[in-house]
Amino acid sequence: MSEFYFAAGEMTIKEKKVHANPDRGVLRFYMNKETQLLSMKWENITKKTSNEEIIITAGDWTLKKLSTSKGCPFYIQNTAYPDDKYFFYFQTKNKESIEKTEKKLEEILKTGALADAGGAEKNEDGVPMSIEEMQNNQKNNNNVQQANNIFKTLSETFKKIMEKKHPSLSDILNREKLTQFFDTLDEETKNRLIQLLPENQRTVQGFYDNINSAQFRQGLGSLTYALESENLGAIISSFKLDMKDAQKALDGVEAFVKCIVAKYEKKEDKKENEEKKEEKKEEKKE
Repeated sequence: MSEFYFAAGEMTIKEKKVHANPDRGVLRFYMNKETQLLSMKWENITKKTSNEEIIITAGDWTLKKLSTSKGCPFYIQNTAYPDDKYFFYFQTKNKESIEKTEKKLEEILKTGALADAGGAEKNEDGVPMSIEEMQNNQKNNNNVQQANNIFKTLSETFKKIMEKKHPSLSDILNREKLTQFFDTLDEETKNRLIQLLPENQRTVQGFYDNINSAQFRQGLGSLTYALESENLGAIISSFKLDMKDAQKALDGVEAFVKCIVAKYEKKEDKKENEEKKEEKKEEKKE
């Protein structure tokens, strides 16, 4: 099986309350053809749009059902980063169908394997083709067994990395530290940071919203994963850092941080030396 999907609506949190999006939608689990990683994506069928892809690592995600008298809401949570929660609700009233879907979904999150979860089914709501399939009316089939084998290897590697006692970028750049750091900056520096945000988010609140977003957390997790892989050298180079500054680093994250610190310490030293030279020139003039 190349994918598992079912009719589901999206839910968002606003002012500490969960709000349901009434649009018809589909929650899909599939093997990304490029990365060969199990991924999750919610697609808005009404508007023919889709949300950002979320990478699912076996055993690191769990299904949580919400107690409510209205509908059948649930959320999928990253156990490694508990604040990463994605809320949805079943767009069907068929209890048997919901229970069957929940069972398959729990199995996928636990094993990271689509084949073990059984075939994707169209329920009475008639789950349509994906957004991509609507656009080109074609369906590409992946070699599921090969994809699962590759994913299993990557998943095991990722788990070993997470088991290390070294801090991840999410530990270093947590919400509290980033907020405190930002609040201590002068207005000019704050504005320089804000200008790096998307055009419609270039405000102080936009900065806070970004560092508190699940996408930012996932981005830090993905970069941590990459830094702990054989791609460390390429990443250091792409940031125009010097790998020599990473000597005696215990892991990829420490190496990355050491290189950044060294780069800007050198700039500060250079600036300080230039200021001293200027001071000496002024003294000689006097």
